[in-house]
Order: sequence, then structure tokens, then C-alpha cells
Amino acid sequence: MHLSKLAIRNFRNFANATFIFDKSVNTIIGENGSGKTNVFYAMRLLLDDSLSRRASFLRESDFCRATGGWKGHWVIISMELAELDNSEGCQIMRHSVGHMNSENKGTYSYFFRPKKEIRRQLYEYTVADKSDEEFGLLLESITLDQYEFVFTGRATADFSNDETYKEVVGDFDAFSFPDPDEDDAALLGTQSPTLHREVSCTFVKALRDVVADLRSYRDSPLLNLLRSSEEEIAFEDIVNIHRAITQLNDDISELPEIRRISEGIQATLE
Repeated sequence: MHLSKLAIRNFRNFANATFIFDKSVNTIIGENGSGKTNVFYAMRLLLDDSLSRRASFLRESDFCRATGGWKGHWVIISMELAELDNSEGCQIMRHSVGHMNSENKGTYSYFFRPKKEIRRQLYEYTVADKSDEEFGLLLESITLDQYEFVFTGRATADFSNDETYKEVVGDFDAFSFPDPDEDDAALLGTQSPTLHREVSCTFVKALRDVVADLRSYRDSPLLNLLRSSEEEIAFEDIVNIHRAITQLNDDISELPEIRRISEGIQATLE
């Protein structure tokens, strides 16, 4: 089994993005601030059990600004899993997310959306003869407490398609919203338990993030401990410690095993 596609809608700096992955190693390349970390975080929301359950409840800042206003909109993250064969390791995943055809593919999706009560109010606005002003007041009254997150399997909708998004979520320009009592399970999928127990997900923070953690004066307990002790250390000792650490790093770098790793990384980059 492997991740073959990731679709992101309205999440952070991605208004509408689709990533296609090969079966082998994949690399995401981009300038600073282009959203690489956000892509990984989107995948982690679906797969990484090291994230707390609270992470599934998004914040206002997690909505893409391109929506023009987050209230009423959905955040959608959907991944396609390929080669869900009949092996024992894939059985539970195939049962939860696999499409009911012979393609051996499945879809696992995360929705952060208004609760049914709010979606029903939006639908009632659609069928009732109400003014634009009333619609604006309804949108303005929506809070994050009135949102929910849902995981589904077997969704067939292409959420990158604007017309599909309007069909599932609503058309904010035409003030038209679907009836939540008639949600199309074929499009949205059926509610599914998380796949955390079925997938081993390891996320290694970027080195710059570790450095940033140490630079955080308010949040780093290690930095506070070091700063509280630095005045007690003699300058001579600091110089000796610095020299010893430098020598230790040089010795480690000269180990044959480390040199092989370094050369392998360099060859891969080249």
C-alpha cells in the first residue's frame, strides 16, 4: 500500500491543491514559506497518532485566507491509497477506506465543517425568501464551537473541482446550500475510525524548528535552566567545554560509519 494522491482544500496557504505521489521515495521542494510543512501537517492530521486529539479541532488561522471569510466554509483533506491488496496488513484499511471495485484503491478524508444544525440553517436560507442582509448576519454568527471534524472512507468526490465543492458545501455567491439531511455518502464517504493503529507515521521536525525551540524564551524549559546556571560557570570552563565539544564533533565526523552516511546523503542530493 502507498499514498498516491493528496488533495487539500481551504487549509492554511492552500486554497485548492493536489499532490500526486509515486510508489517510491517522494520529495517536496519549495521556497521558505511556500507551505511544505503545511503539506506534511495535513497528512499528519489523518495518519499521525502523536498529534493530540485537539489538533483535529482547527483554528481560524488554519482556514485559507483565499476563502474571503472562513465562516461556513469547510477544510477538506483527502488522500488516495493505492495497492490495497488482500494481504493481512491491508485488510482493515481495505475494509475502512477501499472502494467497492477492482481497482484496489481507497480514499480517506478529513472534513472540518459546520455542525449539522448550522448547515441546516444555511439550507433553510436557500429555500426561504430571505434577504442578503439576513444571510450575512447568519454567517457572522457562526463560531468555531459550531464546527466539527469527521473522518470518512470511500469518498468519491473530487474536492478540487469547484462545482463539486459547491454541490457538497454550498455556493456562497449564489447563496445556495445543500440539505444536510440528504448528504451523498457516495461523494463524502462513510464515517470511518482513524487509521492511526494501521499506519506507522514518523515525523522528524526540521532542524531549524529545533533551533527555534531553543530560542523561544517563554516556551523552552531547557533554555531557562541553562540561563539560570550560566553565571555560575567560569569563563575558563566554558572555553574548555567548547573545545571539547568541537573535538568530539570532529571525531564523530571521522568515524567510517558516519562518513558513509554523509557520502550517501551527498550522492542522493546530487
